[in-house]
Amino acid sequence: MCLRKWIPFFVVLLLLPVLVGLVLGWYVYNNQHLITHRIVAAVNESFEGELRIDKARISIFQNFPYISIDLKGVSFYENASQHLPPLYRFDDVYAGFNAYDLLQKNYVIKRLYLRNGFVRLHRLNDGSLTLFNAKKSRSNSSSSDTTDLNLDLRKIKLQNVALHYDEAD
Repeated sequence: MCLRKWIPFFVVLLLLPVLVGLVLGWYVYNNQHLITHRIVAAVNESFEGELRIDKARISIFQNFPYISIDLKGVSFYENASQHLPPLYRFDDVYAGFNAYDLLQKNYVIKRLYLRNGFVRLHRLNDGSLTLFNAKKSRSNSSSSDTTDLNLDLRKIKLQNVALHYDEAD
């Protein structure tokens, strides 16, 4: 008889994580365009170069237990003009985020998976690399519209990625 009193408590205890997971998944799915827009804006505001993405979607199971943003056609250019080829391009990029951090608009990448692409390193006459020059922080990146994007990488995976290196004449 005492056991019957505890059954509703155990049912609620078991269903609560499922309910929280469903609500969290619904929130992230409905705000995926806003989340990816904020991340791209944070990157473009922080660096001298420009990040461009063809398509983005949320992928909950790719880097489980992290929520991944699946970016298709990721290119990073030395500056806003597209007269030069990209410094890197990947067909697929999965950036894994902690769900709790996403809800707080704190974008910290925990896992990164890069697939089918290339990185182009070009050494200039002064000895610097164009990729590192484009990744330099902008001094005027203090806007309140976007949130900082941070790296706390626990794992990075590369698949079918080529590295091209050349030097200035």
